[in-house]
Amino acid sequence: MNGIRALFLSCLAIVLNSCAGTQAYKIPTYGVTGNVEAHGINYNKFLGRLISYSTINGRLKSEPDAYIEIARQGPIVFLGHKDHLEAAKAVLAKPCCTDGKTNADNIVKAVQWTRDLFDLDTEVQIEILLVPDAYNYQYATRYKIKGNQAKVRFAFHYYDERPVPETHFIESIVGTLTHELTHVYFKLSGNPAKNDISNETAATTINVCAQTLITQNFPITVSHISFVNADDEDLMPEIRKTEYHEIINKIKDDNPPTIIGQILATLIVEKIDEKYNTSDQLAAEKMREYCQHIIKTRHDFEISMGIDE
Repeated sequence: MNGIRALFLSCLAIVLNSCAGTQAYKIPTYGVTGNVEAHGINYNKFLGRLISYSTINGRLKSEPDAYIEIARQGPIVFLGHKDHLEAAKAVLAKPCCTDGKTNADNIVKAVQWTRDLFDLDTEVQIEILLVPDAYNYQYATRYKIKGNQAKVRFAFHYYDERPVPETHFIESIVGTLTHELTHVYFKLSGNPAKNDISNETAATTINVCAQTLITQNFPITVSHISFVNADDEDLMPEIRKTEYHEIINKIKDDNPPTIIGQILATLIVEKIDEKYNTSDQLAAEKMREYCQHIIKTRHDFEISMGIDE
């Protein structure tokens, strides 16, 4: 993170570290993909505190105390809006994807797979708030790390009336959650990523890998890449034909690590898809092997992509 977003998070950390609980805020859009939902993490090592934030737009106001625990599974506590508890429970219990497991089972599976990539002494409990369609939620929550116990909170929309693809809910939660947890696990492992670009690229690549674990689909679209400079919107065809080190030089100064991570992760997915295009299942397996490798070695994405080396 850099620029305006980094300054904002630094200020947010100072404010939240001086007071307890959950605080309302507005997050700037610089460096954040999408204006409907945004999530993030800030870690104050000196004070031993994790700040997790979610911003979800909606016409109806949604307060943190409106959410009640509806299920507890593995390291995850699920909370639903007090006026929509049955709908939230139904979403969690709904079968999804190739093996017919419930959405809750699949979320826990993806989180555990991501957790197992890291050598951690700290256990991270995750609170997931299920926000009904049309409701907003714009809060940051501070939790103090106690011994080997830590906690984060994220909010996600679900759609129980609006028609969306079957896997939309699970892909949205699994992709975002494993991305943010990768940041958390890096910070708590004592062996962080080499640099901000490597941190963001690894996190974005991990969220793709976790989605393949659940849906068995490949390739998976990383996300819409929102270049900071509007003139750069058509750069991807040119970037695909450029040598890797030249790509970094070309985009590093004008884009924050979040955007660079999306660009590099997109190239990685395309490379693996091209190499193993005879079988989606094989490509998905190779993608997950690649993810295990880049975490184990703390790969430096400012130097190379880490494929065919």
